[in-house]
Amino acid sequence: MKKYGTFLTAVALALALALSLFLPSCSFLPDGGNQGAGEASKGSIHAGAWSEDGRTFTNGWSNVKLTLPDGYRALSPGEIEEMVGAGEEIVVNDGNKAAYDLAKTRTAYDFIIATDAGMPNIMLMYENIDISPLTKNLDESGYFNMLSEQLKLMDTLSYEELGTETRTVAGENFVVGMVSLAGGAAFQDYYIRKLDGAMIIFSATYTEDTRDAALDVMALIGTAE
Repeated sequence: MKKYGTFLTAVALALALALSLFLPSCSFLPDGGNQGAGEASKGSIHAGAWSEDGRTFTNGWSNVKLTLPDGYRALSPGEIEEMVGAGEEIVVNDGNKAAYDLAKTRTAYDFIIATDAGMPNIMLMYENIDISPLTKNLDESGYFNMLSEQLKLMDTLSYEELGTETRTVAGENFVVGMVSLAGGAAFQDYYIRKLDGAMIIFSATYTEDTRDAALDVMALIGTAE
């Protein structure tokens, strides 16, 4: 189950990286251990930081605060890079290496948390949409539509869009785009909110049996203020 969860986390990263064909470079990889990235930033996007004990994550810019629930841990930068490598293999095998090479310089990950079994896992990432004329005027629904079009290009993964709805996270309304992978072997919810010319995206990846657990974690996310 842990290997399965790890694979699906890599899938989550691959799909996230597939988003950014036209977006400007804004990458950072904050420390997933005891120390965070602090003042690290790219453009309008600012990285958050973990507390010294590695249990509480805070980002004042995106106004997000989360204390790790029991049974979860934050992936280290090395683990995230390993996942990105696995995601690269998925995308490149689909003939999308050029898209991947562009996207991996444009995706900013703030954290990935997961259970020891690997599922569910929650990722917080950002996309700077302000510079490109193809994306700067997108709203949240338009952004998810762009994501959907990119996902359809990935032949290796059986992808099905399940619709959108609005959910509240940390006191803010997010457009949530829902997808299934591999014929329902896993699911992903993309929580999307626009801020300062960027998109804040939570990606929750789970199986049918861990759906409620993923929703429980999302309900724990509060504000940094």
